[in-house]
Amino acid sequence: MRWHSTATKPPTSSTVSTLQCMNGSKVKSHSSTYSLRKVLSFWSSSTSAFVRKMAEVEAALVLLDDLPSKERRACIELLIRIFGNVVKTPDEPKYRLLKITNKIFKESVWQHECGRAVMQAAGWEVVGETVQLPPYINLQTPLEMLLDNRNVKPDEREWVEETKVVVKNPAQVRDEELKKKALIQKEKEMAALKKQMAERKAIAERIKAEHRSDQENKRITKPSIAVPKGKGEIAKMSDRLPTGG
Repeated sequence: MRWHSTATKPPTSSTVSTLQCMNGSKVKSHSSTYSLRKVLSFWSSSTSAFVRKMAEVEAALVLLDDLPSKERRACIELLIRIFGNVVKTPDEPKYRLLKITNKIFKESVWQHECGRAVMQAAGWEVVGETVQLPPYINLQTPLEMLLDNRNVKPDEREWVEETKVVVKNPAQVRDEELKKKALIQKEKEMAALKKQMAERKAIAERIKAEHRSDQENKRITKPSIAVPKGKGEIAKMSDRLPTGG
């Protein structure tokens, strides 16, 4: 952004003052040529232009959401590195010139329309087979905006089944643990009940067996009934024995 492009022709007098714009650029003004109204007007127009430019960067960042998470992450990380180099060493020309043919730059940023949009909105210009940033452009604010969008979560469709990790809701985990404990307790109670029923059945079978054994071993006979004499019947067993020797 050429903040000084809106100014009138530079004064010829030696009395010059410098204005610092929001984007870091400096604009020279002359006390005898520029009235306070003109200075304020210039400042207002520069601020409005800066706000519009940052809005364009923000809109371009939104377009990154259309990329798969892996490509979006790679694009943002490389842009952060490129913009960060400029912010750290603003007077180093090599950081303001990028070759479009560079494989990493092309695959990560330039091949994506949204990546190109972010760079151009921040002030980068295409010059032949290169992308260049004019020396008066400051990337501090665009860099901060990129950092705010750095946290890119992977899309579910991109998960690899063998390596994906699903973190369950804590409340869901607690409910599942309670259900598991209740199931284990119920299984223990059922096992104890089955054991008790088996023991009762064994006792009942043993009692029946002992009862059958007692009936088989114990013989019960009916007593003989005595019959009075005179009817030709034997009254007792001793009457069957021979008499007189």
